[in-house]
Amino acid sequence: MERPQSVPEEVQQQEHVFSEKEIKDYKDGCEQVGLKLSYAVERMIDEGKKPTILIPSRGAIPIFLNAINSLREGHDSGPLGNPSRMNFYPSKIFQYLAPDLAPSELPAKEGETTVDIVLYPFTADVSLFFDPDSSQTKVKNSASVNVERVNSDAEDLAKGLRTSCAKSIDSLLYGDGSSLDLAWHFFLLSKVNPNVFKTFGSSPEEYADSLRSVSSDPNREIILIDTVLSGRAVTNISEAFNELGHPVTPIFAVDNKEGRLQKRYAERIRRAVNPNYIDNVEEQYTRFPLITEDEGPAFLGVSALNISNFNTRKYFLDTALPLGFLPQSCLWLVPPRDEAVLDYQDVFLAFMNLCQTGDYGEDFPDIIDLQMGYYLGKEGSRLSEFGNDVLKGARVKNNVKTSSGIISMYMDPRDAEKWVGEFLEKVKDKNG
Repeated sequence: MERPQSVPEEVQQQEHVFSEKEIKDYKDGCEQVGLKLSYAVERMIDEGKKPTILIPSRGAIPIFLNAINSLREGHDSGPLGNPSRMNFYPSKIFQYLAPDLAPSELPAKEGETTVDIVLYPFTADVSLFFDPDSSQTKVKNSASVNVERVNSDAEDLAKGLRTSCAKSIDSLLYGDGSSLDLAWHFFLLSKVNPNVFKTFGSSPEEYADSLRSVSSDPNREIILIDTVLSGRAVTNISEAFNELGHPVTPIFAVDNKEGRLQKRYAERIRRAVNPNYIDNVEEQYTRFPLITEDEGPAFLGVSALNISNFNTRKYFLDTALPLGFLPQSCLWLVPPRDEAVLDYQDVFLAFMNLCQTGDYGEDFPDIIDLQMGYYLGKEGSRLSEFGNDVLKGARVKNNVKTSSGIISMYMDPRDAEKWVGEFLEKVKDKNG
């Protein structure tokens, strides 16, 4: 295969994107995460519970997939080593991300407990949030605003958005799926151009239907697998589920750079999580280099799209919606396939294989190494090139890549107001 012309010369000259030590440490870390997952799952089953693994972030995706692969290669005798005992939601996304880890077509044996794996975006990237049509624009690096106040507002906003996600999942797993926060997520999915989902071999409707097919079960226990830098995000999520009466069992991959996990968050996490299916909360932190964190869809599998209009309550005020309603408005998508060069999916699958083998080896293709270097650190994804085509019937006024590579789109306010009106009508029709 010819070297793609879009790869910069400096990238073409480098030896390897990651050192073999980084790959080995990452692989070993994922294996430890897998063992902890297996242990918690079996403890839950022993106590008559229904284990449910929740993946709330892009960073946790490759770690989870590598963890499950290590269990299967090690012939783990528990449910996570047995394809017939795992249910994936949304199923088509998992098939896209890990074709080799596809569930078995054989059903579980009678009496065997299965494990549900739910992929749902709790992403709340508010490193840049603004209203271009307002004199109160807030941009963290602007000298014209009080940075401390903006940081505080952003932290409150992130907590509120993740609480919205917890309400959605709580309604999905334990309730009747009628949560307004969940309804908003499905509404936004219906507004995505179906062509975007062709990469998944799916559609927005199929994506939503797969999530809706998760059955409510009062015996569920949630295992939260996530990556940890400062600890703020997993603190928000853990506390939100605890307040809803369903504390999670934590299994966290922690970046091993010194001082990343802040003590104040570690203590709040300890108080909020469920200790019943683990030996010690502190042992649930697996420390290794998180070389994929915030590196984009070539290393995470998916990209995130945030509609920034709805990071403010102004569109929901003076409506029939509950006072204070502020739903999370972020979706997981993937860039379109590009047949001219190696695709994001090709690079992702090659990277996953590299992590599973533990070293580059003589057969590792130079072209993959080049493309990995090209995509490493590349902000966002080609989703940004879709412009108005991503969101059906909406004019996009601003299209920004945030500090963690999320695409943040700001719609024309008239379209945002129209969407909220449509959502209200759907809610009214459903409730009669």
